[in-house]
Amino acid sequence: MAQKRFIIGLGIAAVVLAGAVVFFYYQPNAGRFTENRGGANQPLPSNPELERQYEQQLAAILKPFWAGNNPTGIKSKILELHAPGKYLDLHLSIVLAFDLIEQGQQAADQATIEQGLEKLNQLKAGYRWLE
Repeated sequence: MAQKRFIIGLGIAAVVLAGAVVFFYYQPNAGRFTENRGGANQPLPSNPELERQYEQQLAAILKPFWAGNNPTGIKSKILELHAPGKYLDLHLSIVLAFDLIEQGQQAADQATIEQGLEKLNQLKAGYRWLE
């Protein structure tokens, strides 16, 4: 009887061990989430149609600002856009520039406003379609 229990216990232990090995070492989809670590060096997938739409929408949002330098509501409109991977850095930079302008207006700090305007002018020079 003791020998039978020993064999059954050994069999159960073997099945559990085999299950653990399969669980920890054989995960075919696990790499899907970790392959892109440090993704700064890997290009994001391109979607030309989304990029064209983003360019048009962003240019339309900025048009009133370029005409009158009134930043009211511009940042929130930009935040509503879906930026394609190609323009993520640009998107963040524009939002941060408008944030500087808003902060400067709230604090009556002309230097901060100028800092935001300078950043926008640099971006406009780099992305001619923003005009």
